[in-house]
Amino acid sequence: MKRLIVLFFLCSTAFGVNDFSSDAACEALWNLESGALTTDSKAPGTNTLTNSTVTDDLVDFKQGSCSGLWIASESDRMYRADADLSSGFPLKSGETNRTFSFTFWLYLNTIDINHYLMNKTGAAGTRTIIIYVNTAEQLNLVLSVDGTAWTYYAHASALSATTWYHVGITHDSADEGYVIHIWDDTAQATLGVDKTGTTVTPFISTSPFSIGYASVSLTLNGNLDEVVVFNDELTSTVGGEIDQIRAGTYGASVYPKQIIKAPDLFDWLIFANIEDQHYKPQYSEGYEQEDVYKWLKYSSQHSHNALLSTIDYTGSLN
Repeated sequence: MKRLIVLFFLCSTAFGVNDFSSDAACEALWNLESGALTTDSKAPGTNTLTNSTVTDDLVDFKQGSCSGLWIASESDRMYRADADLSSGFPLKSGETNRTFSFTFWLYLNTIDINHYLMNKTGAAGTRTIIIYVNTAEQLNLVLSVDGTAWTYYAHASALSATTWYHVGITHDSADEGYVIHIWDDTAQATLGVDKTGTTVTPFISTSPFSIGYASVSLTLNGNLDEVVVFNDELTSTVGGEIDQIRAGTYGASVYPKQIIKAPDLFDWLIFANIEDQHYKPQYSEGYEQEDVYKWLKYSSQHSHNALLSTIDYTGSLN
């Protein structure tokens, strides 16, 4: 006689939990959580930002339980003075590091306007970098070679409103090579073709680092989540570091391959519940074991959960 069970898995809308704590190249991590929107979560937290009217969004988010909401009509932004940026922060004045990587989740509430996402710019002579979405809905990396003139590098594919994208932008000062990689989370696929090539050598200025911009016509109108800054070049290949950050597996613990037999199923689920709080099994009457087996087999093949993705199943639950 078969036992009957119901297996519920309670999880957030975020994919997983990245761990940047041991990555010396990670200069800043803004998880944009409620009550801590400006907090730099990468120890020692040097790059905590000043907030200018950016608010919590507890409905639309990709990591944790909140994202930051920028409203263009309010000229929302966050910023940190150049002198207060951590030593090693890319493009900081007084230093020479021009290699950088930015990764972040992006959600546009409107299109057909300019959305300044991240920038280090000011008046002529103090311009360094802008990452923005133009009125053609293309994401651009913009660099100045002399502090005044701009050179534009645009991803060819247009973004859409009310869609989450994961963006990775890298630049290597050794050869000025760059990559703009965009993941369409609705389509579950890379958007178009990565934009690659070489850039001008970025000018280093004393302008503050800003997320958003103090202008109604230029600041972001949408959401950002899990904004990360590195002082090196991340890998953008399939399964590389940018993909790992998007999947929530960057720096995660690696579990050994496990063979789970039917009699050990419940013991393993209890272990998984302890080890990964995104997956909390509970049991009651309702589903037959073979249905649970099928679900678990599917999950092991498709889940971003570190434990579920390292299981082989043998035997039968009958």
